[in-house]
Amino acid sequence: MKIEGVIFDNDGTLVDSGSLSAEVIVGIVTDHGALVSFEEALDRYRGTKLADFAGALLRDFPVMDRDAFIRAFRERTWVVFTTVLTPMPGALELVSQLPLEKSVASNGPMERIEERRWATSGVFCSRITAS
Repeated sequence: MKIEGVIFDNDGTLVDSGSLSAEVIVGIVTDHGALVSFEEALDRYRGTKLADFAGALLRDFPVMDRDAFIRAFRERTWVVFTTVLTPMPGALELVSQLPLEKSVASNGPMERIEERRWATSGVFCSRITAS
């Protein structure tokens, strides 16, 4: 079998968005009077869809409406992702050196992937798939 291409997951594989997202989650919950640790926020968030995560988190920490949480999360992560987000160590070097077609896939919406494209330095051109 000949491998012709590789599909990379975006968050946590190409870019280190998980820890930044956890910091945002802690900030939102804390701003509304509850405490959640960074580790708990990261463990709960990693690998889940935002709406599912928010619903589960707010059942345990009923500090605000789910839709308000999601809006706050998107607003705050946009700021940190466009100013602080960095590629995972070695990711760009590895991807750039592969002599195969490359693509990026993500659980997140296309606009969020587009925000992070700078972090992949254009390696993927328009080969991006979102849920």
